[in-house]
Amino acid sequence: MDNVHNVKDAIPKILTFLDNYKWIIDSYISDFFLKSLHQRLPPSWWKVLSSLQPEELASLLYRDTWKSSKMWPLSLLAFRKVVTGLPLQRDTLLENYCEMDWEKEFEASLLKAVYQNGASYFTGAVPNIKNGQLRGLEHCYRRHVKPKKQHEIIKLAE
Repeated sequence: MDNVHNVKDAIPKILTFLDNYKWIIDSYISDFFLKSLHQRLPPSWWKVLSSLQPEELASLLYRDTWKSSKMWPLSLLAFRKVVTGLPLQRDTLLENYCEMDWEKEFEASLLKAVYQNGASYFTGAVPNIKNGQLRGLEHCYRRHVKPKKQHEIIKLAE
């Protein structure tokens, strides 16, 4: 994914995938057996996965080294392809990239978002930003939200 348009196209596909497989993606490995999540797998998946050797199962997780002599169900192959091929890159994509002062950019976008949502969020009259935290916001709106996450939330909201 090398541009903003590709990312925008991929997001609905990723969300659909996550909706369909949330039960397996969000589960702990121990829950898979303790809560019998393996019984929710399609029978064709279970047949193949239960017959794998540990080395084959481990290689399934790697993109380039996966090799198997077994006949795999098409739905399982599609699942693997989506998991390995659809993830978003973790690089920042800017349509008009230029060098900028990121701290000032963050503060400006934070102020813009807060003012657009109304000044009622402020406990004081003038916003005070310190260490990337908007001190004028009530504590419950700042708690456990790091400056980077605040920046990401604001960028997503724009």
